[in-house]
Amino acid sequence: MFRAFILLAILLGSFQAMNAAYTIDVSKSTQTLKAKEHGLFIVSVKIEPEVQLNQEAPIELVLEKNLKLQFTKTTLNKTGNAFQFQIPFQAITIGKQAIKGELRFFLCRANTCTAIKESLSHNVEVNAY
Repeated sequence: MFRAFILLAILLGSFQAMNAAYTIDVSKSTQTLKAKEHGLFIVSVKIEPEVQLNQEAPIELVLEKNLKLQFTKTTLNKTGNAFQFQIPFQAITIGKQAIKGELRFFLCRANTCTAIKESLSHNVEVNAY
């Protein structure tokens, strides 16, 4: 029982260390636009030098379906130990709209890789024409 507790503590410590090893920023995304206009949802991830992005594992951004915003082709740009998703969208309905999704990628340190899953949310205010 004590060994299981120690193992759990080590795993949780490793997870917390990985969690502190990257930052996610959506602040460059469109925040206000008019109905029928186009905006851009930008998700930027910067990874600290002590860990590495697993280049062989997939990097995914899965957005929840939103009938009030129409998304088009997603672009993923990777540079060194950072990456950025750019997702163009068109506002369909007036009012406050939420873009929600889940970001998934893998970070590695020495011989250990950890799956990262982060929930994302960004609000967009859509005004009349």
